[in-house]
Amino acid sequence: MTDTADMMASLDWSGTSIRVTPRHGLSAIRLKATKRGRTLAVDLGLPATGGATEDAIWIGPDEWLLLARPAEEGAIVARLAAQQAQGACYWSAIGDGLVILDLGEAGGLVSQLTGLPQASFALGRAARTRVAGIAVLFAGMSWGTRMIFDRMYDRHIRRWLDAAAE
Repeated sequence: MTDTADMMASLDWSGTSIRVTPRHGLSAIRLKATKRGRTLAVDLGLPATGGATEDAIWIGPDEWLLLARPAEEGAIVARLAAQQAQGACYWSAIGDGLVILDLGEAGGLVSQLTGLPQASFALGRAARTRVAGIAVLFAGMSWGTRMIFDRMYDRHIRRWLDAAAE
C-alpha cells in the first residue's frame, strides 16, 4: 500500500468505509476540447455537463478528467494525440498525482459537510468544490461517492476527514 493508503486505512468516518485507489491502479489525463473538437465528447463517449462515469468525469466546459487503467492508458493517449494533431483537443497526463478516495455511500454526509446539494453526489453527477481550502472533485458512482484531489494535500484532507468524523 502507498503512504496515502496507509494513512487513510485507519480512518473511521461515521461508519463509512473509505478505500484508496492504489497509486498505480489508475492514471489521470486532463482533456480540454477545442472549438474544432466540438464532437470530441460524443466521439469518445464522455459525460455531458456535470456528469461522471467510472472512467471520465466532466470538470468544466469542454473539459474532462479521464481515469485509465495502466493497460488502457497507451491506447487512450494515442487516440488523444491523434485528436490533438487535428486541433481537436489539448491534453496532459497527470499520472498518479491524484488521490482517489472511494467514500462508499457517504453522499449525504459529504453534502452536509460541504454545503453542496445531495443531488451533486448522485449517480453520474460530478461537483467541484473546496474542502479545507483544497480543490476537490466529487463524482457519483454506481457504488457511492468518489473524491479526487491532488496527492500533495493528502495529509490536509485526512485532517479534514478526522475533524468531520468527530
